[in-house]
Amino acid sequence: MTDHQDPLPLALFEAVSVGVLLMVSLLRAPTALRSAQQRPLWTTAALAGVVLALDAAWGPSSGRLPAYAGELATIQELVGMLAASAVWGFLLRLTGRAHRIPAFYALALGLASTLTAIGLTVDVHATPLRPADPDAHLLLTCLYWLLLLGYHLVTGLCCGILCWIHAARAAGRALRAGLLLYGAGALLSALLALLALCRTVTDDPRLLSLAPWLTSTEALALGLGTAVPLFVGVRRRVQDVRTLHRLYPLWRDLTRKAPQVRLEPIRGRGRARAVLASLCHPRLQLYRRTIEIQDALLALGPSAPEALIDEARRRVGEHRIPPDRSAAAVMACWLRAVPAPAPGAGGQQRSDTPTAYAVVDSEQWSDERFLLRVAEFYDSPLATGSS
Repeated sequence: MTDHQDPLPLALFEAVSVGVLLMVSLLRAPTALRSAQQRPLWTTAALAGVVLALDAAWGPSSGRLPAYAGELATIQELVGMLAASAVWGFLLRLTGRAHRIPAFYALALGLASTLTAIGLTVDVHATPLRPADPDAHLLLTCLYWLLLLGYHLVTGLCCGILCWIHAARAAGRALRAGLLLYGAGALLSALLALLALCRTVTDDPRLLSLAPWLTSTEALALGLGTAVPLFVGVRRRVQDVRTLHRLYPLWRDLTRKAPQVRLEPIRGRGRARAVLASLCHPRLQLYRRTIEIQDALLALGPSAPEALIDEARRRVGEHRIPPDRSAAAVMACWLRAVPAPAPGAGGQQRSDTPTAYAVVDSEQWSDERFLLRVAEFYDSPLATGSS
């Protein structure tokens, strides 16, 4: 509903905002489409991205109005209404009224049918809002804009307020950030609808002078809000890769001493290839290596003489390791020195040898954080004997 050319900064900001929204929608599609909770918000973001991309390419502010501009604008507005309707699926689930979703969608379908009928009857984008002689076309045009913009205003307000209310109650920072950003985008959409309604009533184009900036900011907020799970996934993947890197020396030596615990054959050599091979599925690789380390502890424990364990306790005591880390230090010391089981030993424990991993309980040594402490001490001078 604006008719001015975009300056270069606005054009760049609009391109970046819409590009972020569309890219995030594509990246989030495989996960969001499988989740009933995420699907409505993803649908809203994806459809909003399509509408904004069409507006940037052929809208009034682009300066490239095709011959079918009126029909294209009507399609954009109906797609935008579908996006707003998808928000209500999320809001009704959020408020515990999921059983009313079919009835609401039927109501939204009726409203969309009404707008389509008006759009086919009257060219709402060409009819002046304040003609010299008001007629039926003016009434239908005003009805069209009041219904469409009023729907967006109510939807944006409800979505923004509920998102911010639940963000204040959210337990995790990622969920809180996502709801705040998404709510900000919804409130900007409501503000745009309010300004457009005022312009419909007053016919003052100055009310929409900031509309392109608000629209681009809305797209950016929706894109970032939708992208929060992607950021969380990337952070988790980086953490898993770092954990694999820290466990690698311990895992490498233990699986060499007890190769029977390997769940899959080793591909490539060296730490770099081992880490690179785990980038595709780091969580799965971390799960496997944790199991292999634990199995290696069970296999090597019977091979550790009592004197070796006593020596490990003595060295840890001399270095004054804190009590909450001493068990991991003891285990790292005897793991560094324990020999590989003799062929044919079968991992059976001798009756005169204490269980080496009994220095801690099974729940502790099976914990990933405890294994990281063991790996930390395993490469330290305490375990290697260098000082």
